[in-house]
Amino acid sequence: MDNNNMNEELELTDEQVERMDELDNAAHEYLKVVTNDPELPWNQEYIGDLNDHAADLMYRKGFKIYYPAIVTDAEGNQQREDFYDPDEPANGVMADGAYFCEKLFGKCPDVIKDFSKFMPKITCYDSGKMPIWAHNEAEAGKVASYLTKEDICRYRTFESVGIRAEFEQPENRLVSVILRDQDGLNVRISELIIRTWLPDDKIIPAIMAASRDYLNTPEGRKVWEHNCHNFNFGDFDTNVSNKFCTPHGFYRVDQEMDSSMEVDFNTQLATPENSNDIVYEIKLKNETVKVAGEDIDDIMESAMTGCTYWCSRADVVGEYLGEYASEQISRGGSIIFYDMEDERSSSELTRDKFLEGLRMLFEAQNGIHTLMVEERDSSIYVNPGMIDANAADSIIQYALFGEIIYA
Repeated sequence: MDNNNMNEELELTDEQVERMDELDNAAHEYLKVVTNDPELPWNQEYIGDLNDHAADLMYRKGFKIYYPAIVTDAEGNQQREDFYDPDEPANGVMADGAYFCEKLFGKCPDVIKDFSKFMPKITCYDSGKMPIWAHNEAEAGKVASYLTKEDICRYRTFESVGIRAEFEQPENRLVSVILRDQDGLNVRISELIIRTWLPDDKIIPAIMAASRDYLNTPEGRKVWEHNCHNFNFGDFDTNVSNKFCTPHGFYRVDQEMDSSMEVDFNTQLATPENSNDIVYEIKLKNETVKVAGEDIDDIMESAMTGCTYWCSRADVVGEYLGEYASEQISRGGSIIFYDMEDERSSSELTRDKFLEGLRMLFEAQNGIHTLMVEERDSSIYVNPGMIDANAADSIIQYALFGEIIYA
């Protein structure tokens, strides 16, 4: 950072100018693509706006942005800055929790210590994002449309002369998420400590959302594939940084907690987009049979009908990963099947168990399984059209119990 007095105009260094040229050229190319106009003329106003928005967006996502600028302080002194780091958060956030919406109300006033004299008669409106106090619905709508997710998470009071929008948010608190990993009689307990203002019922969905964001990065996809297309709380604890957590209302910490909650260590949190196009292989004695995600969906749809004579209900674990329960297994989720005679007896079906159940059915057929496969793309695939409800039920029983116990 270089300083200069107000009598001498400061300029960017050659290196900084080269960096800005690089950003401007990249922005111009992007504008050509987004407008589908290869001949789009150079417009510095458009290019500057795009660079400003991109720098602010990625800064808020936690990245360090090399974005040189000449900054002038209140006394007129100038200085060079290499990295984007606004003195005030975007859109005019002021001290003492006051937030002035510059685009709505013009130039931001100085910090107002006494808010009470700017409180005319106002009404509370439900914006869908938060309760907003304003003179009328149109006024509240303007405030609601302007607020970003980051605004709502970080700031409590929004005010200018004649209007105030305020929402109540729980105090930040520490939460300990207890991770329980059970393998037979062996149980391993660990914990994930987070700080959040979210209520308890929103915490797991927020962790799932952060997991999806991570899995849709090249690094995250690689981890998911390395883990045999699974991603549970243990994987989250090892891999997901606060860069992915903070946009969803929480961040990870390492200190004593105010409250705790318990979850299943092996709960599947998310899958990358387009994960259902993965093809799996079943190794038989004399051949390899491939199974696509949509094949699993079709077989599970038949199984949900075929097992009703012994299963009283089948519950999806966690949130639905597809539109229907039958689409849960192919996407790495799980379903719990309850015994009709004793609902205290239940078994959990996962994708790995399903594939093992299908293998056992094929092996039990002693060659007749060839009626259940077809050639597709020069490979042998399972043919779900030839697996009826009874056969699909057998797959589930092999998967859950290792044998057929209901007939």
